[in-house]
Amino acid sequence: EIPVIAVTAFAMKGDEARIRQGGCEAYISKPISVVTFLAAVRQYLGEA
Repeated sequence: EIPVIAVTAFAMKGDEARIRQGGCEAYISKPISVVTFLAAVRQYLGEA
C-alpha cells in the first residue's frame, strides 16, 4: 500500500472529509509549510 498525501487548494468545509473518503491518508491545504509537509511524510514513511 502506498500512502497518499493530498496537497490541495481545496479548503472549503467538507473538502477534507471528501478527500479522505477518496482514499488519501493525509490532507494538507495550500499554502503549506515545509515543516507541516515533512511531518506528514515522516508519519507515513518514517525517517529513512
